[in-house]
Amino acid sequence: MKFGITFSTFPIKFGPIVFSGENIKENLKIIKKLGYDGIDLFLQQMREKELENLRTTINDFKLEIPLVVAIFLAEQGVNLSDSNKIDRLEAVEKFKKQIKVAGKLGGNMPLGFIRGNKEEDELESIYQERLADSLKRLIDFADEKGVKLLLEPINHYEINTFLRVDQSLEFIYKYDLDKIELLIDTFHMNIEESSIEGAIKMAGSKLGHVHITDSNRRAPGDGHLDYNSILKVIKDTGYNGFLTIEAFPIPSSYECGKRGIEYLRNKLSNIG
Repeated sequence: MKFGITFSTFPIKFGPIVFSGENIKENLKIIKKLGYDGIDLFLQQMREKELENLRTTINDFKLEIPLVVAIFLAEQGVNLSDSNKIDRLEAVEKFKKQIKVAGKLGGNMPLGFIRGNKEEDELESIYQERLADSLKRLIDFADEKGVKLLLEPINHYEINTFLRVDQSLEFIYKYDLDKIELLIDTFHMNIEESSIEGAIKMAGSKLGHVHITDSNRRAPGDGHLDYNSILKVIKDTGYNGFLTIEAFPIPSSYECGKRGIEYLRNKLSNIG
């Protein structure tokens, strides 16, 4: 498996993004020196030339970009399940533009907050039909660009849809969204799953990306999760992609990144 860490191209004072800020080259240099293989890239809107320069810079450090997160879309209220069809189709077109960006950068895209919430007193099936319609308009387009769409179960304090792996898989299979895979996050799973290991086994071959974060959303090893068990189950699924640390930069970005990768390496070496 490969090691990744969250990285944004702009200063950010909230959220589990380990490295952020305008000193892009210095941060990438640190990430590479710590031994990471790639970055989950959180983006603001950028011009074509800015994106090209960013891609060149990241390539210069020989880092991969397994995930591209167009964080500004959710901040702008773009919603793939909007009950207003005109707004929803406009959201689909905006998301397509970012799929193109992800394709150029070589990364996949998450279906996190961008999927929207179920409206108050709304039937789950009505919400799912709208979202499935949007995703069917996106899947083949994403496939053409070499981009996978990854549905992420998120805890109920932050969203009200697809809190667990079983709910996410049921939705994928019910609406024949077979090209969609799962992005699992151990922080969210610690809140919502009765068994993290059982949920990972259930995800199985649908496991497309892993955010590996401890129970307190700090670096692996700083909380109470059983990583011996978790990492073994991930490995047993046959998953060989990225383990990306998506954590609060506590006590600092450097220390979080250093402690996290050292801890994971040690645990994986013990598993064999």
